[in-house]
Amino acid sequence: MYNSNMKQKVKNVVLKNLQTLKYIGFEYTDIKFDNYDDTQYDLPASLDTLENIVTNCSLCNFSQNNKNILFGEGKKDSNIVFLNLYSSSLQSENKNIFTGNSAKMLSKICLNVLGIPIDDVYIVNILKCIPSKNIEDCATEINTCRPYIQKQLDIINPKLIVAFGDSYNYLANCNKSLVQLRQETQEYNGIKVISTFHPTYILRNPSCKKDVFEDLQKAKSIMELL
Repeated sequence: MYNSNMKQKVKNVVLKNLQTLKYIGFEYTDIKFDNYDDTQYDLPASLDTLENIVTNCSLCNFSQNNKNILFGEGKKDSNIVFLNLYSSSLQSENKNIFTGNSAKMLSKICLNVLGIPIDDVYIVNILKCIPSKNIEDCATEINTCRPYIQKQLDIINPKLIVAFGDSYNYLANCNKSLVQLRQETQEYNGIKVISTFHPTYILRNPSCKKDVFEDLQKAKSIMELL
């Protein structure tokens, strides 16, 4: 039987999906159902609860083929967040946002320049699932995932974000070259942001190590002033 309780559940699911679409930029005519509380679908102020929601998310096609969701890793109340756009399928299998030589590179940079172990940093991806197409074609999926990373940052409330590559563009929904991003400190919801080259790019282009050192020296200086 399709009873009244089932009808109410269906209404709530429909409204939840509409609310999500509205949040990421779609417009629709407001719909009202009796006994519906729209606050019940606010994203939680707990990383563990948010991780559970993200793990069970099915709002885009990427979620259908991903066994391991890369929600975030490291110190959950860290003053520094390393922001990455997405990880590879191999990293997903290993359940780490960075693995292999990239992870080693990141650990060295963190310890030698910032003066802290990598375990004292929180590392997070904007895309929680592994993309199954070129990142240039992932605008819909990135927009769908953006509320999750925004809430993560809101909960962690770091003093500084180190954004790899052009990940800041996808977080803030802007369009600047990495040259522009590196020229000056950005800001996101009151949090200072330093952009620098991605660890994988550094491995392929060792000549940019000096630039990365300068970027992270700037990050260290900012941390010392905050």
